[in-house]
Amino acid sequence: MKQTEIGQIPEDWEIAGLQDNITLKARIGWQGLTTAEYRENGDYYLITGTDFKNGYIDWKNCVFVDKIRYDQDRNIQVNEKDILVTKDGTIGKVAYIDSISKSTTLNSGIFVLRVLNEKMDSRFIYYILMSFYFENFLKQITAGSTITHLYQKDFVHFNFIVPPLPEQQAIAEVLSDTDHWITSLEDLIAKKQLIKQGAMQKLLTPKDDWEVKKLGEICEIIKGKGLSKNDLKTDGKYQCILYGELFTNYNEVIKDIKSSTDRDESVVSKNGDILFPGSTTTAGIDLAKSSTILKGNVLLGGDIIIVRKLNYNYSPIFLTYFLNVIKKYEIARKTKGITIHHLYASDLIDIIVSFPALPEQERIATILSDMDAEIETLEQKLAKAKQIKQGLMQELLTGRIRLVQSKSTIGVKPATKHNEHFNDAVLIGVMASCFASEQFPLTRFKYTKVSYLLKRYKDEQTTGYLKKAAGPYNPQTRYGGAEKIAIERKYITVKKSIYKGNVYEGFLQSENNEEALHYFRDWYGEDTLEWIKQFKFETNDNLELLATVDMAIQDLKEENKEINLLSIKKLIRENEEWRNKLNRSAFSDKNIEEAIKKINTLYK
Repeated sequence: MKQTEIGQIPEDWEIAGLQDNITLKARIGWQGLTTAEYRENGDYYLITGTDFKNGYIDWKNCVFVDKIRYDQDRNIQVNEKDILVTKDGTIGKVAYIDSISKSTTLNSGIFVLRVLNEKMDSRFIYYILMSFYFENFLKQITAGSTITHLYQKDFVHFNFIVPPLPEQQAIAEVLSDTDHWITSLEDLIAKKQLIKQGAMQKLLTPKDDWEVKKLGEICEIIKGKGLSKNDLKTDGKYQCILYGELFTNYNEVIKDIKSSTDRDESVVSKNGDILFPGSTTTAGIDLAKSSTILKGNVLLGGDIIIVRKLNYNYSPIFLTYFLNVIKKYEIARKTKGITIHHLYASDLIDIIVSFPALPEQERIATILSDMDAEIETLEQKLAKAKQIKQGLMQELLTGRIRLVQSKSTIGVKPATKHNEHFNDAVLIGVMASCFASEQFPLTRFKYTKVSYLLKRYKDEQTTGYLKKAAGPYNPQTRYGGAEKIAIERKYITVKKSIYKGNVYEGFLQSENNEEALHYFRDWYGEDTLEWIKQFKFETNDNLELLATVDMAIQDLKEENKEINLLSIKKLIRENEEWRNKLNRSAFSDKNIEEAIKKINTLYK
C-alpha cells in the first residue's frame, strides 16, 4: 500500500483527476425547459433530476419533449455508458445509462460525464461517483454553506483512484451483479405488494351478509400515557412502544417489541389491542394506519390511541386490515390540525365497521398476515443486500480486497477460479441455509458428501477428496480453512450438542448467511441452489452410498473399465478403507444398482 491524498491505496493503483480524463457537459442554464414544454408521449425523452432512482434512470417517470429541444445541444444527447450527476437542488445524485430505448436529452440541472481515457472503464467511474470518495468530496466543497449547486469549476477538481483496467472491470462487474440482485428483490417486493393490495380490496370489501357495527359499540377507545424517546433503554425492565414507532417500526401485526424502558407509569397493552398513532407532522393519512399488538403488558406511550375489545367477538387482525384499507380515507378526514395533525378517540367512535362470520374473519386475517410476513422477509433480504453492497464497495474501492483477474475470468463461471477455501466456505454457508435447523444442525458428514456431489455436478475438481471409511472426505474443508472462513465471515455458527456423553459439532446459518447465498447464486445460478435442496431429507446412508458409488465410477472411467454392479463392488472390496461397506445393508446389491441409476440422472 502507499499513502496518497485520498488515503492508502495499493502500490499499482494511481490517482487521476476528472478534468484530464472525463468530459463534463450540461445544458446551458437559459436553455432549460419549463413544465409547459413537457409532453406525455413522443419520440424524445427528457431526463430531469426527479428521474434518478437507485443509481439508474426511472424511464417510466420521464417526460417527453419536442425534436427542436432535443436537437438544441448535441453535447447532451444521451448515449449508453454515459454517467449523469445532478448539479442543482439535491446535488450529487448519480445515474448510469446502461441501456437506452429512445433519443434522450437532459434538462439544465444535470451533468453528463463521458470517459475519454481508454484505460478507464465508465461503469467503474460510475461506482466511484456512487462511493464514499465522491460523498467526501461533496462534503468538502459544501462545508459550512447552504449550497444547492454543484459548479463545474469545483467538480473538475475531483480526484479518484484508478486500478489497472482489468481490475476496474472486475470491480464494476461484481458491483453490477449486486445491483441486479438488489433490483430483482425490489421488483419482487413491488410485485408482492401489488398482489397484496388486490387481495385486500377483494377480501375486505363488505358483503351483503356481513354484520355492521359502530366501532364504539364493540370497543373501548382509550389513550396511552407518558414516555418519550429519552425514556428508552437498550435493556430496560419493561417493553414499550412510542407513538412514533407505529410509523417506522411496525406493520399491521406487532409480534416482537423493539423498545424498552425503566419507567412504568403508562397504560399497558392487552393481546389484541389495535393501536393508532395520535399525532403527526405529516399528512393526516398517516394517522389512519393501525397495528394489532399480539402481546400483553407492553407499555403504551402518550399519543397512542388504543382500540380495545369489549364483549363483541371479532378478529383484531381482521379489524386492523379493514380499518387500514376500507376506512383509511374516512379516518384521515377526521384528523384535525395544520402544522401538527391529531387523531382523537372521539373521532373513531362512530366509524362503521363490517364483519363476516368469525371463521371467515380469521381466514382473511391469516391470508393477509402471511402476505405481510413474506413481504417483510423480502424487505429484510433487501436491507441485507444493500448492506452487503456497501461493504463490498468499501473493500473493493480501497484495495483491501483485490480482484486482479481480467474481466474474462471474473463472474459466474467457472466457480473453480475462486479461492478453493473461500469457495468451500460459501458452500458450507449455503448448505447450512438449505438444510440446518436448531433441532438438526448441518453435520460435517452431510456437507462433505453434498459438496462432493455438487462439484461433480458442476464438473469441478474433486482431487482433494480421499477414500475414507465414510466415503469421499476432504480434510482441507475442516483443517485447511473453509470452516474457519465461514465462521469468521458469519455465514455459519457452531452448534454443540451432547449425545451419549460425546460432544458433537454442527452448524447453523448465521447473520451474514445471505452473503454466501449471493456469491453462490453469482457463481452457480439459482438452478443449482434448487439442485442442492433435493438432498435436504436424504439419509446419511444414502448420501454415503451415492458419493462412494460415484467416486468408484470415476475411477473405473479413468481405467476404461466397464461400469456395472460387479465392477463397482470389486473396486470397493479392493480398497482397504471401503471394503467393510459391503457388509452393510446400505450397500446391498439392490441399493448399489439404484445408486448407479440415480447418478446417471443426477448430473444431467
